[in-house]
Amino acid sequence: MTTLMSHPVPRVPHAWRLAPATSRVTHLRVVGDHGGRFLQVIDLENMVGGYATPQNVRRFVKWYAAAGLTRPGDMCIAAVSRRFATSLFEVPEGWLRRVAGNEKDAADRMLLDDSPTEWVASRFDGLVIASGDGAFADLATGCREAGLRVTTVRGKGAMSTALHLAGQEHVSVPARVLARMA
Repeated sequence: MTTLMSHPVPRVPHAWRLAPATSRVTHLRVVGDHGGRFLQVIDLENMVGGYATPQNVRRFVKWYAAAGLTRPGDMCIAAVSRRFATSLFEVPEGWLRRVAGNEKDAADRMLLDDSPTEWVASRFDGLVIASGDGAFADLATGCREAGLRVTTVRGKGAMSTALHLAGQEHVSVPARVLARMA
């Protein structure tokens, strides 16, 4: 355990180390820890491959917590469509839980409505987008241009090229975690 800014930071196992865009391998938590408060925008259905059952969400949230992506003071917003609403009981206390309609990309639209670029840039020092959907590329680009640190998290769904290019750091849910999601 290392202590940064007076709170303990768990060491991330070697399997979770990532190659950022610079192709230099760096420890996930040290890369992502630039101080300040981060907004975490989490598209649960994208992270678990579209089937956000309570069991799949529980597995993702367990990994997300162990990876050290959140820390005290961060604001986390998780969204799912109405058909998976009961899965939100699996997210940690303190996360904002959002239930969207069952239309295509409804959770994406709700998350984007909850986090306009100007609002995010005026209140946070960084942004973590846990989704691979290209709909978040403009938010990521706007926040990066406003001076925020932008991290993208790729789950079971594909990562949009535009979103990947907009992020400065990139994290992937390990294959062993994804394999356990039905």
